[in-house]
Amino acid sequence: MEIKNNLLKVTFSLVLAVLFMSCQKENTDSTSVNLPVVEGYLTPGHSIIVKISQQKSLTDTAQYGKPITGLQVFVSDGTTNAQLAEASAGSYTYTDLNFLVTGKTYTLQFKYQSLTVSAKTIIPTKPVNFVTQSD
Repeated sequence: MEIKNNLLKVTFSLVLAVLFMSCQKENTDSTSVNLPVVEGYLTPGHSIIVKISQQKSLTDTAQYGKPITGLQVFVSDGTTNAQLAEASAGSYTYTDLNFLVTGKTYTLQFKYQSLTVSAKTIIPTKPVNFVTQSD
């Protein structure tokens, strides 16, 4: 009976040891913080303001990631290519109020760490014949 108990203890110890040795925390955080986060809204009749920052790590308690500075950011409507100016760290603007028009497709583009980052959107037209009621 004593041999059986000792064998059970050794087996249990080996299983625990294997479990602890096989469980390792992978550090994938370092690659994720090198990705850009782009925040911006295109509204007709308004300036373009785009904020670009680094993605935060999962353990970071800051509200926003570190601003990415020194980029050449462009917004195109298919015919005109507008370069945004860096107004403050990570904040890029274009002040032509007539550039954004409803119904057009716009493309944002910049290079970051030798990769091209781009996004495309359509500014929708206002809804027509839209009716609501409270009932």
